[in-house]
Amino acid sequence: MDKVIKEFLEDRKKDLNEFCLDFMEQSKYIKLVTHNPKYVNSKIKTKINVKAILDYQPDGYVRSGNNGEIEFDAILSAAFLPNVKFLELQLVDGATVLDHFFKNTDYVKKEFSNIEFNYDKFRSAVLSVLEVDEPEETDTLVKQVYFPIEDNCYHLLSILNSGSNIFKLKNKIDDMIFSDEAEQVRAAKKDNIYSDLEGHRISNCLEIGYGGDHPENVGFLCNKNHGTSYLLPCFPPSIEIRNTRLPHSDFFKEILYVGTFSVDFDFFYKYLKTNYNNKNIRNWGKEIILNFFDKVVQKIYAIREYSIGWSDKEYYSNLPINQKILLDAGYECYRKDSDVWLEEFIMNLSKWFVISFNNYSEKSKNLLIGDSELEFLMEIINEEKGVLL
Repeated sequence: MDKVIKEFLEDRKKDLNEFCLDFMEQSKYIKLVTHNPKYVNSKIKTKINVKAILDYQPDGYVRSGNNGEIEFDAILSAAFLPNVKFLELQLVDGATVLDHFFKNTDYVKKEFSNIEFNYDKFRSAVLSVLEVDEPEETDTLVKQVYFPIEDNCYHLLSILNSGSNIFKLKNKIDDMIFSDEAEQVRAAKKDNIYSDLEGHRISNCLEIGYGGDHPENVGFLCNKNHGTSYLLPCFPPSIEIRNTRLPHSDFFKEILYVGTFSVDFDFFYKYLKTNYNNKNIRNWGKEIILNFFDKVVQKIYAIREYSIGWSDKEYYSNLPINQKILLDAGYECYRKDSDVWLEEFIMNLSKWFVISFNNYSEKSKNLLIGDSELEFLMEIINEEKGVLL
């Protein structure tokens, strides 16, 4: 007798003939299914046996057929669990007892050739667990979905879960978290040493229990996996709300709006129209430029408050390196290494002011400013450039 079968019978203190006879009597109460309604609600009483066997398809969906070999579940009384465990036994060649009976192998014929009743009769009882009738009704505890198929027509669908998929997910997550490799990664991290092994962390993973203290009442797979699995979040991508816009190609075009500085342009126009040239007037002109520069600095500081290294993402790859140094807190160490980026920024900011002022309104176009005002702007901003470091 096969060693695995022998150990199974010894654990239950039965001989082969006795067990086979009990199995034949109880087989009519056992049905192997893929979708067990009790994973939706363990209180469901309606007989809903669904067996959906699908092949692998490269469609990207997590579904039966795409998650490896399908494990059958069984809806049955706890008293019949040993019968399903018997069918799941892996023999010396790695195939299960059920596989051998289904293929009617010489090996299983030899193993059961000495039973006191007909082998073919016992094999029919074994294969009967695979015969599942199409369900004729649903249950009020199963969620219903109206699925339109054409004008004024629909299918009323009952949503069932695949026990095989539920527990394949559980086992995969358990391997990622509790495997020896995962333990080694955690130990390396704790000791702050390098490891070639990969570590995985799953956020917002919720453990769920089926059947309470009696998982065997839900189904065979539920009992086999101790009634627990995991729920992963299934939400649309969260959109980060930002009060500060980040430039992806040019700070001046995307962040500095002429309308923001309308008051500064109005005052600067009045300053240029003044016929007096004394210390007070010059200080007024300087104050206008400093007020403008202060608004720009506030925008720069607001961008720097964003997450370190934001400009290194692919979306911001077109942003010039000198602007990354200016705007990204991750480049702070580069700001004091060279003044090239700062000189370029002051030059471009001054040019932006001149061009924007000249295009600001019809009255400003009647008083175009040029190189002398540009030098005036650069001189004042240079005095305050330290705030950008």
